[in-house]
Amino acid sequence: RERFVAKGLRHVRNYAPPGSDANAPMQLKGWDAMFETTDRAAVERRAREEGFEPTWTPEGGLRLVSTQPVYRDHPVTGERAWHNHATTFHVGTALAEYERIAAFRPTERNRNLRAFAARVDEAARARPSDERAMHTTHADGSEIAEADMDAVRDTVWKHMVATPWQRGDVVAIDNHSVSHGRLPYEGPRKVVVCWA
Repeated sequence: RERFVAKGLRHVRNYAPPGSDANAPMQLKGWDAMFETTDRAAVERRAREEGFEPTWTPEGGLRLVSTQPVYRDHPVTGERAWHNHATTFHVGTALAEYERIAAFRPTERNRNLRAFAARVDEAARARPSDERAMHTTHADGSEIAEADMDAVRDTVWKHMVATPWQRGDVVAIDNHSVSHGRLPYEGPRKVVVCWA
């Protein structure tokens, strides 16, 4: 915790050029789809308003970089909370999560997802840090030790509560207090999301 607090976090996201394959496993969707415009000036303005530093890549993509502390104070209670995207954007997250999922639910499907994640992880790590689809480093750009990332992931899993959804369920999440995610599932599912 002390290393994360002292060094802060830096998140990098690389959005593909307009018209790119939105389902490619090694890239984020096109920046035009993300921002719903092809006006670069409007994208730059909005990115800066949201605290991101935009850079256009030679291929026509968009790199967004932001730095942040690991904690934020809850806007209502004032309580300090671990509030960041380190476990979401770090290059090792997909593989680390699917390893935990395959151990938690050891099905053939989950083992196959873990194997796929291992191939994607290897390919992602072959790219320079700032050219990966998503990645988190310390605020100064130095890599976060894998053991530190695993300590955070282990803590999340230790405190995880898995709640099976049923048709008609409604869930309200306070993003300032809890993390959220989902495990692999089978069958039809439609989730409607509202941000407030």
